[in-house]
Amino acid sequence: MKFQYYRDNKLNEFSEINLRYLDEIIALCKSNNKELIIFNTPLHPYYRSKLPAEYINKFNSITETYDLKVIDLSSLSLEDDCYIPDGDHVSEKGSLLVTMEMIRIKNY
Repeated sequence: MKFQYYRDNKLNEFSEINLRYLDEIIALCKSNNKELIIFNTPLHPYYRSKLPAEYINKFNSITETYDLKVIDLSSLSLEDDCYIPDGDHVSEKGSLLVTMEMIRIKNY
């Protein structure tokens, strides 16, 4: 968490280049009449509890501003061994369960 979101105990600024690329992707999808769907992967509960509010708010602001569809599996209940140690990536076991959930959602 410290490496990803903080430097010298100060919250990192949002990546301007990543935000610009996202704007371009959104524009490209709209110009080609394609729906962009944002997928939130599962997060270990401890990791999710430590996410900086500023990043959550930025994400929500972007998805609301552009009216993006979000498939949110960030709180999908998985056992600890479904994650690799960083807490924001799933293990092989976790990926199989996420795939099954995505198939369930698609068929719903």
